[in-house]
Amino acid sequence: MALLACRRVAHLSAGLSAALLALVPVVATAESDGRPIDATVVGGEIISSADAPYQVALLQAHLDAADDDGFFDQFCGGSIIDDTWVLTAAHCLFDDTTPLRAADVEISAGIANLTAISSADRVSVARVITHPEYNSVTFENDIALVELVTALPIGTSTIDVIAPLDGAANASSPVAGDPVRVSGWGCTEALGPFDDCSGSGYATSLRSVELDVVAGPGSDECGTVFGVEPVSMLCAGAPGLVAGRDSCVGDSGGPLVTATGTPVLVGVVSWGEGCAQAGSPGVYTRVGSYAAWIELYVDGPEGDGSDDSPVGVTAGFNSVSGRRVLDTRSFSTGPIGGAAGFGEPLRVDVAALDEVPGDAVAAAVNVTVTNAGEWGFVAVYPCSSTVLGEYPGNSTVNFDVGATVANSAIVPLNAGYMCVLNFGVSDVIVDVVGVVP
Repeated sequence: MALLACRRVAHLSAGLSAALLALVPVVATAESDGRPIDATVVGGEIISSADAPYQVALLQAHLDAADDDGFFDQFCGGSIIDDTWVLTAAHCLFDDTTPLRAADVEISAGIANLTAISSADRVSVARVITHPEYNSVTFENDIALVELVTALPIGTSTIDVIAPLDGAANASSPVAGDPVRVSGWGCTEALGPFDDCSGSGYATSLRSVELDVVAGPGSDECGTVFGVEPVSMLCAGAPGLVAGRDSCVGDSGGPLVTATGTPVLVGVVSWGEGCAQAGSPGVYTRVGSYAAWIELYVDGPEGDGSDDSPVGVTAGFNSVSGRRVLDTRSFSTGPIGGAAGFGEPLRVDVAALDEVPGDAVAAAVNVTVTNAGEWGFVAVYPCSSTVLGEYPGNSTVNFDVGATVANSAIVPLNAGYMCVLNFGVSDVIVDVVGVVP
C-alpha cells in the first residue's frame, strides 16, 4: 500500500479552540492524520440511533463545561459490547504518539446527531486499554477497550449491546462476498491518499453504508493483493470494489457488522488508502481474532459488567496470589536487577516466579504508579531486550502529578520476560495475579 492512514479525526489541542482547528487543513498521513471534524461515511444513508443502537461517539472531554456540542468534540466511533464497555480502535486512543488518559475521553450513546449531545449525554471513562501488541506503524492489533464510569441503560430502542464475533465463528466467517454494514460520523467524500475532507463534506448525522467482505477464512487475497495482515485484519468495500462506498476519516473505531439477521460485530474501522477509491477496500480489525483478549476483561455482551477482572475468566488461565515482580521504591523486592532511568525500558523476568512457567504465553498484572512527580504514563509489553525500539506504542497506566493510580493488563511474555517503560517521574509497582501457560 502506498500509504497507511488511520481513519480517525485529529485530536484537538487544548491551546486552540475546536472551532478554529476545524478550519485548519492538514494533510492526512500515518503520523498526522488530520481528520476533519464531524463528517459521515461515504455513500449509504442517514440512519437513526435505533438503526445502530450499539454505536457510540468518542468525544474529546470538553474543556468548557458550558460547551456540550459534540460536533467539534467527536473524533472516533465505538461499539457497546457491555453496559460498561466499548470496543474501539487502539489508534483512536493516541494523540500522535502520546496515549490519551481516561480523563481525556468521554462517550455519547443513543444520539445520532452530534449537535444534539448535551452534558447529560456525556459518559465519563474509567480507563482505556489498548492491545499490548498494537503497532502504530502497521496498524496490526488495532483494537482497544474503553471502560465507562457509569453503566449505560442497555436494552432501550436507541442504546443496546452488540455481540462481537466469537473465536470459534472467526475460523469460518465472514467469507468473501458476505454483506456487512459500517456506520459512523466520517467524511462523506471520496478521498485520495493525501486529500483533505472539504467543508462541504462535513455533516452532523450518523450514516451507514453496505459493503461486501473482500476475503474471508481460507483466502489470502486480502493479504497478497492489498498488503494487510489477514489474521488480524479484514477488508471490505463496495461490490466489485467500485468507487463510492467506504468508511472514511472520522469513522475509526466504529462498527462493521453483519448486514443480514441479527447484527454481529465483525470488524473495527482501522485504516485505508484514501476513501471510496475504486479497487481499494477499507481495512478493519478482525474482531473474532481478539475474542479471547476481549473476554479477559468483559464477561460477554449479556453480562452485567461487574466482572471486569482478567483473573479466571478464560479456560487455561491460572490465577496467582499477587506475586510482586517490581517495586521501584525498593529494588530488593522481586527477581529483577537495577533500576532504569526515565524513558528507558526495564526488562523484568516474570518467569523467575515459581508460579510462572518459562514458556508461559502471557501474564496478568496489576500495575500501580505512585509518588508521581509529573504527568506521564507507564507501558508494559513483551520484549527481548531493553532496546527502546521494541516499544509498541501502548500505554497501561496514565498518571498526573501526585497521583497513585493502578490498572490491570494482560501482557504477552517473550521467553518469560516483559518490559516496563516509564515516560514520566514516578515509582512503579507490578504484581502478577495470573498466568496463561
